[in-house]
Amino acid sequence: MHKPPLAVRIIVALIVLATIGYYAFRSLSPKENGQLKASGTIESVTVNISPEMAGKVADVLVVEGQLIGKGDPLLSLDGSLVAAQRAVASAQVDSANASLNSATAAYATAQQQYDSTLTNALAQEQSTRTNIWRTTNPTEFNQPIWYFTKVERLAAAQADVDSTLAALGSAQQNLDDVKKSGGSSQFHTL
Repeated sequence: MHKPPLAVRIIVALIVLATIGYYAFRSLSPKENGQLKASGTIESVTVNISPEMAGKVADVLVVEGQLIGKGDPLLSLDGSLVAAQRAVASAQVDSANASLNSATAAYATAQQQYDSTLTNALAQEQSTRTNIWRTTNPTEFNQPIWYFTKVERLAAAQADVDSTLAALGSAQQNLDDVKKSGGSSQFHTL
């Protein structure tokens, strides 16, 4: 069998040893996630503290140097400002409710006036309408021209033409009968 040259074997051995050393070093070093860890006391000359809502401070609930934790109350605010704001908001709600009641009453009044006016108008119109129908007897000839459609007007005109042609034919027949029965040569047709 053929063995690889010595230089290749040394390079492969170095790569294997470097890989083993890298993973051994990583497994022995502590895990860090980027946080700074330290122990001690932090002192500050001035710390600004602000409450979640504005107001006048009534009581300070801690003393200087006292240990506090997250969420511990540090001070209490005077409740008179909040009570005044609550009273103003309550008055605005009452005012809005009064305006709503007033608008509802005005709407009801307007609806009643509308209903009354409509009833009176319908009653007056009904008496006028029945009087017109009792006194006049409308016929198809009394209707205005715009009352009929174009098709209806053409059909009526055609009916008039047909009626006139029939009357003309009847008159022509009567004339012919009179000529024959009269025996006179003085009658001439035009």
